[in-house]
Amino acid sequence: MKTNQVPELSWWWRVWIGALLVAWIGVPYLVLQRVEWRPVTVLRWDPLTRAVPFQEWSVWVYVSFYPFLAWAALGCRKCDFMAYVWTCALAAAIAHLVFLLWPTEVPRPVVYDAGLLYDWLRQVDRPRNAFPSLHVALSVPAAIVLWRRHRGWIGWGASLWAAAIIGSTLALRQHVAVDVVAGGGLGAGCWWLVRRVGGRFRPWPPGRAVFGSATNGTVLGDHHV
Repeated sequence: MKTNQVPELSWWWRVWIGALLVAWIGVPYLVLQRVEWRPVTVLRWDPLTRAVPFQEWSVWVYVSFYPFLAWAALGCRKCDFMAYVWTCALAAAIAHLVFLLWPTEVPRPVVYDAGLLYDWLRQVDRPRNAFPSLHVALSVPAAIVLWRRHRGWIGWGASLWAAAIIGSTLALRQHVAVDVVAGGGLGAGCWWLVRRVGGRFRPWPPGRAVFGSATNGTVLGDHHV
């Protein structure tokens, strides 16, 4: 019986592909924050957002988004890696298109004597590109692949980490509730679509196709580690 074996993907290949993904997501995001070619819609705080108290210290949770995504990329199963990459790339592309066609921003509270990290965030990450929340859209597939890899208490810990990041977007007034809901739907929807359309994903070492589907034999999907 033939099997569609998934080749091992070296740590360096994951880092290289991850760096390309960071550029794909980060460069358009920063450019669209500073280019204003359409009227910007201000998303006011809704009752659900107001129910979450503003917490300046949650900036530490907010920026932990970056090591969280890195953990997902480096720690997920090899059979999930390219599905995760394509999910993030697709979610970012859709979000960037929305940012371009419908620029939005969320008003931030005035904070005096803020910490250095919060001041840095305010300067680097302007209150634009609000809908949908990319923090949420990318945290969802990261939590999914980490759950599929670890289960147990580590998987629950990854899920709680993702939930804390999502909550921090409201606690910092980076986003309002509708941004969070849209971001969650975008991340989950892109994961479903990538798995549905791509079917079986292989890693991407030299000489291999990005998409891989078994046509003969048995696909060893969820049993790879």
